Amino acid sequence: MQGVVEKCLQFRLPVVVVDDGSTDSTPDVLASLSGVTVIRHKKNKGKGASLLTGFAAVVRLADCAITIDADGQHDPEDILSLTQAVQGGQRPL
Repeated sequence: MQGVVEKCLQFRLPVVVVDDGSTDSTPDVLASLSGVTVIRHKKNKGKGASLLTGFAAVVRLADCAITIDADGQHDPEDILSLTQAVQGGQRPL
């Protein structure tokens, strides 16, 4: 999870992490990272609730959002092509 967040930070875009009630060392790891907005659910509410929480925070920071699971399912390198598509007015297929 830490590596995914650190890769996202390299793009110098706002990074919001929703910790959905983790019971491991996640809160400590997130606290050690600077430049990240962390929102924590006290107990697990599920992916849908986490997305809604994240979107509610991002709407104050940006016009759009990219969601990435911290488990490594998504490659943060894709952020560049997604942001270029949005800036170019193109919709990814």
